[in-house]
Amino acid sequence: MKSVGREDSLVYLLHSVNHMMFIAKEEILGRAGLSFPQMIVLGFLKENEGRDVNQKAVCERMKLKGSSVTSLIGTMQKNGLIEKKSNPLDGREYFLTLTEKGKGLTEKIKDLVDSIDEKATGVLSEEEKAVMVKLLKKMLSGNEEKGK
Repeated sequence: MKSVGREDSLVYLLHSVNHMMFIAKEEILGRAGLSFPQMIVLGFLKENEGRDVNQKAVCERMKLKGSSVTSLIGTMQKNGLIEKKSNPLDGREYFLTLTEKGKGLTEKIKDLVDSIDEKATGVLSEEEKAVMVKLLKKMLSGNEEKGK
């Protein structure tokens, strides 16, 4: 049995890569004045522009609880990235929309993600990156299926 601290164990390596990615994304997103969750919300709202997106949809997309998303949305609203608009059919519900400032940042998201990826995987060939993405997706989807 492999020990957790062994440098050739998968759990150790994934943890180390996760830490490296965390540092890269904090540095790059920090320069843009964004957190990673804020970037995800902006991208989600951009993908669904023209549709009614409520907090529940954001919770489902991010796999987070309502209270965490409420705080995130409040910060983004305070920072002028998104607006809440009441549902005309149900005053208890509101929809989230991008502000002009938020729309401007969504134009930069692809470049930000590319910068993070490059900083973390710059030593890999395109073929190696593709294999890594394929394997990570397989791990995620296999574990999501087991969790059902």
